[in-house]
Amino acid sequence: MTEAYQRAMAAWQEGNYAKAAFIYEAGIESEPEQLLYYWYLGLAQLLQGQEEAAQITWMSPMVGASELEIDKWMGELVAILEKEAVNQAEKGAYRNAWLIRQHLREIDSDNNHNLQQLLWVSIKGKVFKEENEVIPQLIQIYQEGETIEEPFLLQILEEALQLNPFPPSILQWLKVCAASIADWEPMIKLLISKLKSLYYQYQYQIGADIARFCLDFAPDNLNIVLQLGNFTRKLGVEGKWESVKLGERYLAESQDLCSQLTATHCILAALMEIEGQFERGLEIYQLYKTLILEIVEGEKAQKETDLGLLHRALIIGAFCFYFEDVPQINRPLRNGLAQLSQDALQSLIKEEVNQYEKRHRERKSRGGSETLKIGYLSECFRQHSVGWLVRWLLKYHHRDNFEVHLYSVGAPTRDALQQQFRAEYGDNFHYISPSILQIAHQIYQDEIDILVDLDSLTSFPTLAAMAAKPAPVQVTFLGQDASGLPAIDYFIADPYVLPDNAQPYYQEKIWRLPHTYIAVDGFEVGVPTLRRPQLDLPENAIIYFSSQSGYKRHPDNVRLQLRILKQVPNSYFLVKGRNKEKEKESLASFFHQIAEEEGVCTSRLRFLPKVDHEVFHRAHLTLADVALDTYPYNGATTTLETLWMGIPLVTRVGEQFAARNSYSMMMNVGVTEGIAFSDEEYVQWGVRLGTDTQLRQQVAYKLRQSRHTSPLWNGEQFAREMEKAYEEMWRRYVTAPSNSR
Repeated sequence: MTEAYQRAMAAWQEGNYAKAAFIYEAGIESEPEQLLYYWYLGLAQLLQGQEEAAQITWMSPMVGASELEIDKWMGELVAILEKEAVNQAEKGAYRNAWLIRQHLREIDSDNNHNLQQLLWVSIKGKVFKEENEVIPQLIQIYQEGETIEEPFLLQILEEALQLNPFPPSILQWLKVCAASIADWEPMIKLLISKLKSLYYQYQYQIGADIARFCLDFAPDNLNIVLQLGNFTRKLGVEGKWESVKLGERYLAESQDLCSQLTATHCILAALMEIEGQFERGLEIYQLYKTLILEIVEGEKAQKETDLGLLHRALIIGAFCFYFEDVPQINRPLRNGLAQLSQDALQSLIKEEVNQYEKRHRERKSRGGSETLKIGYLSECFRQHSVGWLVRWLLKYHHRDNFEVHLYSVGAPTRDALQQQFRAEYGDNFHYISPSILQIAHQIYQDEIDILVDLDSLTSFPTLAAMAAKPAPVQVTFLGQDASGLPAIDYFIADPYVLPDNAQPYYQEKIWRLPHTYIAVDGFEVGVPTLRRPQLDLPENAIIYFSSQSGYKRHPDNVRLQLRILKQVPNSYFLVKGRNKEKEKESLASFFHQIAEEEGVCTSRLRFLPKVDHEVFHRAHLTLADVALDTYPYNGATTTLETLWMGIPLVTRVGEQFAARNSYSMMMNVGVTEGIAFSDEEYVQWGVRLGTDTQLRQQVAYKLRQSRHTSPLWNGEQFAREMEKAYEEMWRRYVTAPSNSR
């Protein structure tokens, strides 16, 4: 080769494509018959983003050439482009490799090898687009008899699984490829590993499609059956019924108590979201509770429970709070299950748990001289009840005195509230995958002193991370009732939300704040998009309102609500529902059946469509005269919103945390009118508030005035009280003997 060519290649190896192009241009002027100069000059131009110039350079020698010469020269060009595409990929310059292969595709559109490589580098280079025609073209080629090498399929699949959102076209491609795959197990294993992350990325439809695809190859894999049920439950009424059937199959085929318990949990999760299935749900609940009892106390458990599966039970037990209000029985059961689940999980990650514990001892020995690091852990740093409630505490935190970190589990979202958290906390806002060890180790590496779980029994990843004990002091706040995990030290409460005698049936130490366990500065409210005439409601009617979800609608409580309606002339019941037609039908059928049994005309029932944003939901509360709370599981965020909007509320007070939320909030705003301690009082207050206009006005006035005086509406004061609690928790930790909490 000439000296000029060697200098150009030296510049090429350095990645100096501009210098190489300059040398090639000079070479063409001096040696126009040397075709390599054209091929490499065009390639250098391509890698500098000069695509049109590259095409002109490649084509210029071919002007006037014979067909035989063109074929020969094209072959030379293709070989050079292929070699350089491989070179660029090996260097990690995947976008360059993709660009070269795009031009190879224009030259030879049916080259199967190039199309496969093009798909791979497009994913690696993060330039893959769902509308790209590569996959349909590959599918057509495979359907015509071409095959793919299995290792390369797995290589592409492994990269594709990192895409978010996961492209449905990849699954279509896999279905065609799978027909020619001899060993499908590695492919299925990869896909199963993706299912969990798809769930936490809210990609329920593609998750269900992948799970069904996996079941075609592994029809006896109960883990896939379980995963599919989790996805279909998110896909409307039909999906929920499919989830029930999948759960029933899982239950029938499970061989150990823990798997059977998991199955009943999944069936209940679906049934309770389908209105009108409470009686069927109650049957499953009885089995659910029996299985918990057998695992926690029964001799049968030692023989029939797979201890390796017990960590799955970390979040099981929450349904007890929806069906009955007997914490003296259900809390100890949950505590026992939590102990076994935590033990099982910690045995699986023993090395990490020991590592965390060693750090805790070192931190304890340093005492309280350092700035406290507070971590908040949740899936719900977004437009969610938890997000709306915790934002005021996070806004008012004294970050000069505390180093605060937020750990957001799951995929990033674009909603405004999450972006607000991210903007306020910057580098201390951490997106983190739902991997237990990744969550725990990030918290450990950040040397968090007090870790606050905001999700409790609603999230497996966050609760499992808490069970690993990555922080010396751990707290449950918001979410649901306490989890019962021994790894959690405190449960945040107040003087009202738990009765005075509650501590004996809690594993955690109940930490009562002086006024309220939650406070907000208020809520944003939009302009109503509905008026009474649009719902065929008379302007002078008394409107009762319920905004709770299907989980909280207990038939016994609904009967009480309809008995109130029956006793109040010219009254109507407005129920917040769903938008999908079959879900609306299911909700209406549930209420109509009970109304007919109670002798209430169904024409007095109205179902409010679900709105897209919380500000409109709150605005629509002004349609109501009186809100009727649920029991045994009260409203929480919905109660706060109702009280903020000045709407009188009737609530039934129970014994468990979930049955006392509204009681705590009403006591904190100074309103006792509407607080009932029995079913009879619930009906009496409902009737009285519906028939006594003056009483309603008095309550509404009290609620408006409370905005200026109540600790419930003072987020800054609440933040100071929480910070004081954290400081005292830490003081107790560093001064306590090493073998005590």
